[in-house]
Amino acid sequence: MSTTTRNPCCMPLKKGVTIMAVIDVILSTIYLIVLIVAVVKYSRDSDKEDDDRDEEVAIWTSVFVIILAGLGLLLSLRLYNGAVHSNISYCRLWLIIKSVLYGLTCCSSLSTRPRENTRQVSWSLT
Repeated sequence: MSTTTRNPCCMPLKKGVTIMAVIDVILSTIYLIVLIVAVVKYSRDSDKEDDDRDEEVAIWTSVFVIILAGLGLLLSLRLYNGAVHSNISYCRLWLIIKSVLYGLTCCSSLSTRPRENTRQVSWSLT
């Protein structure tokens, strides 16, 4: 029997976490940029006939989502820092918070229903 153990990741764990952190930073940055562009585009294209209450809710929701995306980016940078400095508490914090956020995102996606006066997006090929 061999005394060496095989790593199931095909690379050292520190390198794998570093790669995952870099990918997460890139994706978080892209997500944050897309959100900001969407908010700017929405604010320019908003109709003046809309109810002020709906516009206010949209603005506050957008601000909240942008803040969460910014915190996600900072969390990704913290994961990278934890991987580089071999600090497991940073990595554990990333895992816990990202798991909770992904769980909330899934629950939110499953529970939302479009309003009657909004257009539904069709993903069909026809």
